[in-house]
Parts: sequence; C-alpha cells; structure tokens
Amino acid sequence: MHIGVLLLTHDDFAHQLVDAQQSPDVDSVLPLRAMAIHQEMGASVLSHHLSLKIRELDQGAGVLVLCDTVGEALAVALSEAARETLIMVVAGLNHAMFNAVLAEPNHDLAAQSQRVLHAGKNAIREYSMPMPD
Repeated sequence: MHIGVLLLTHDDFAHQLVDAQQSPDVDSVLPLRAMAIHQEMGASVLSHHLSLKIRELDQGAGVLVLCDTVGEALAVALSEAARETLIMVVAGLNHAMFNAVLAEPNHDLAAQSQRVLHAGKNAIREYSMPMPD
C-alpha cells in the first residue's frame, strides 16, 4: 500500500510538474494528482475539491500534500480533510521535492514527508554572480 501524493499550487505549476514526469507508469506505483487553486474559488469550493482529491488518492496509508503556500482558506480546507484522512502537508513546493517523491516512492507518510522537506531545503542555493565589466 502506497501513500497518495497531491501537488497543490495556486497556478498550473502542479499540473506542469505532473505532465512533465518522465515515467508514465508512476501512477501505478505512487498515486499522484495535481490540483490548481484559482482566486475565484470560494473556501467551500476549495474544501470540496480538496476533499475529493484526497479521498481519491488515499489507499489507507495517507496522503502527502505538497503545496506552494498555505493561506487561510487552504489551511481550513486541509484541516477539514484531515478529519477523514491521514495527511501531511509540506509547503514550498519545488522541483527537488517532486523529484524526491518520484525517486523513492515506497516510503511511509512520515518518512516521505521528511525526505521531501530535506530535498526542498537542500535545493535552495544562492549563487553570487560577478558584475559585468
């Protein structure tokens, strides 16, 4: 039994990540979905769609939600979804986090959450560039 993974962003970034995945059979190993949050979504619509996605993904091992940021409406919707399903949320979604999930999909929810958090933090780098002459 695998955890489910929901990529959740305030634009189409989540869909772009899923569409660009290199292995088309990932979903058979790791249930994976993307969802975009749009400004015109009210809190109740967001909560409804989020609950549907999470229920669709849950196979009994929980769902890891990787999102760009958590605002008030999303926090409420996630809290409501957590009443029905075991979920963990890691905010600050970047490519490294997504790749970490795909690279080793067989971890439990807590271990995968820590792996993703670590990968995301390690991907943040500062590069000092010299000024042109």
